[in-house]
Amino acid sequence: MKKILFYKDAIAKPHEYLELQTHFYKDACIEFTDFTLLSDIISEDKSPVCIIRLEQVRKLEKYMFKAVVDWVDKIKYISLINPTDLNVVPRLLKSGTKSVLFTDDPISLVIDGIEKTQTYGGYLSPRIIAEINKSDKHIVDVQYKITFRQRQVLQELLNGNSDKMIADKLNISYLTLKSYRKLLYKLFHVSSQGELFALFSL
Repeated sequence: MKKILFYKDAIAKPHEYLELQTHFYKDACIEFTDFTLLSDIISEDKSPVCIIRLEQVRKLEKYMFKAVVDWVDKIKYISLINPTDLNVVPRLLKSGTKSVLFTDDPISLVIDGIEKTQTYGGYLSPRIIAEINKSDKHIVDVQYKITFRQRQVLQELLNGNSDKMIADKLNISYLTLKSYRKLLYKLFHVSSQGELFALFSL
C-alpha cells in the first residue's frame, strides 16, 4: 500500500482529510511533524507521496530543512502554494518538488494530484497550467523537460492551428511535426488534441 504523508495541518480542513483517508484507506494516510523520523516509513515504501504547504517549508528550522533536502530523492513531494506564489513554481520544480497545486484547489484535485504523482511522478494543478499558458513563463519546460522547439509546437497546437499551418510556420516537415505531436501527447498523458486543450484550460 502506497503511503501518503501529510506534514502537520497541510490539509487544514478536517472533512477534506477524512475524504482523503476514505479514498486512499485510513492506514495509508500518515500525518507527521518531524522529517527526521521518516526513515522507518521510507524503508517500508520506496516512494511515498508527501504533501506540504509552501509557507510551512518557509517556517522550518534549519535542521528540519536539511532533513527535507536529505529525503528529497526518496519522497515525491507535492507543494501546496497560494495563488500569489505562482512565480515560485519553476524554482520548486528545479529543487525537487514533483507536483504543485494551489492551497484552495478542491480536494478532488488534490486526490487527482496524488494519484497522478504516484503513477506518473509529477502533476501540476490545471489552474496553474492555465496561468502558464497565459504567460510567457516556461514552467511547463521545467516540469516536463521539453525543448524550446517542442514548446513552440505545443503552443501552435493549443492555438488550434492545423498540421499544415504549423509545419509551414515552423518550417518543418509533416513527419517531423507528427513525431513532435506524438511525443507531446506521451509527455502530457493524453491521446488527442481535445484532451490537450482540456488539460491546458481552466
